Amino acid sequence: MLDTTSMERRRVARERIEIARALGLMLEPIVDLCLETGLSSPEFETLVRAVFVQRAIRQLPPTRRLGKPASDVRVGLAVGLHRNEVRKIRSAKGYAGMAKRQRRHRMGRLIGGWTSDSKFTTSGGQPRDLPLSSDDGSPTFEDLAHTYLPGISAGSALRELRRHSLIQILPDEIIRLRSLMSRPAGMSAESIQDACRILEKLVATVHYNLRNTGSPRLHLETRELYVRSERLPIIRAVMERRAKTFVQALDKELRVESLGRRGRGKKRIGISVLASEAD
Repeated sequence: MLDTTSMERRRVARERIEIARALGLMLEPIVDLCLETGLSSPEFETLVRAVFVQRAIRQLPPTRRLGKPASDVRVGLAVGLHRNEVRKIRSAKGYAGMAKRQRRHRMGRLIGGWTSDSKFTTSGGQPRDLPLSSDDGSPTFEDLAHTYLPGISAGSALRELRRHSLIQILPDEIIRLRSLMSRPAGMSAESIQDACRILEKLVATVHYNLRNTGSPRLHLETRELYVRSERLPIIRAVMERRAKTFVQALDKELRVESLGRRGRGKKRIGISVLASEAD
């Protein structure tokens, strides 16, 4: 006879893996943002730990006797961290760990050496234009990679820097550092914050509906549709025009009730319309 407790443990373990995989799908666009803006996996993991702790402090009920927020031990048990790590994050030092992660990040070390090591900077403190290799003993990009990325070939480092548009290849294979960071046009810290506020609203609504199936918040979608690519510009224009008409009318209708200061008995609401596209 099979041990029912063991079977239940295996079932719970499988379910946790399935949930993790589902959450991984949601994280894919966020990871794409990290890759495009140069945020490394260790830096993002530091951020995730800090958010875990901060959210647990808000979500866990306070202590019964004193009414204080949950202790470091209790928060640590909930999020899977040692209480000392929770204490660091709680004392506003969690995000400071990202600076340490940046210094440890491999490409960050290479760029740091290029901008601070006197061997690879000019007399004015600017990063030198480096030849890929040289026979005359002058500093080269190969020297830089060997010093700050041991075990990584200069070619691999070069390809990664080019992927982020951090360097410019001049004639005669001279390599110039163009920027200390790479970021696509439009991806400023402010614009990413605005985008993440939109994402936060969407995820919060979906999360609420998972927990409150009997009284869900508004979340409507069309069926999965397939249209010809050449028709997309017209369809986009039609969807945008109709969505604007709907949102503006609703905003006007509720604007009068929304006048005045926020206070007790009032709750912030809103409606967002988005269109999705996928291959």
